[in-house]
This record gives sequence, structure tokens and C-alpha cells, in this order.
Amino acid sequence: MYLVFWSSLMSVIVYQMEGYIHAHYALFIALWVVFGSIAGNLAADYAVKKNGGKQTVFVWTLALVFLLSAGIIPFVAYEQLSNAYDLGTNIFGFTSMC
Repeated sequence: MYLVFWSSLMSVIVYQMEGYIHAHYALFIALWVVFGSIAGNLAADYAVKKNGGKQTVFVWTLALVFLLSAGIIPFVAYEQLSNAYDLGTNIFGFTSMC
């Protein structure tokens, strides 16, 4: 959790220094994220207490989302790669990013 927090904070600082962040919009989104996090934690605590302390609902939900994304991502990637190949992009080679 702290690794994500600090890396996100450093990204925000760099983007702010470069002038890419609109401060009012960023604060608006940040407030909604805080309220959503608090509401989500309260709802999760309520759901766990309602189920007698069992957290298996969350585990099965995360497993389902993982399996769905693992099944959908290859189809989306295939479509994008085939479109890039049709446009003449060399999808099998490496190019310099510089």
C-alpha cells in the first residue's frame, strides 16, 4: 500500500512540476477517491460482519475478476495487434524508444 502511495505521490509531483496537472480537477478527483475509499471500507466491514466474519465472498469475487480478465485480455490484444499488423507496423521487432 505504501509503495503505491509513494510512487503515485512522486508521479503527481513530477507532473505538477511539468505543468500537466490542473490543480482544481485533481483536488476534486482526490476528494471523491477519499470518500469512495471510506465508503468502500465501511461497506466491506459491514458485509464481513453480516456474513459472520467470513471474507470468502471477496476472495471469490477477486478470483472471478482475475479469471475474466485473463480470458478477455488475449482477445483484445489479438485484435489490436492484428490491426497494427494490417497497417504495416512491425509487431515482431524491437525499436528504440529514444
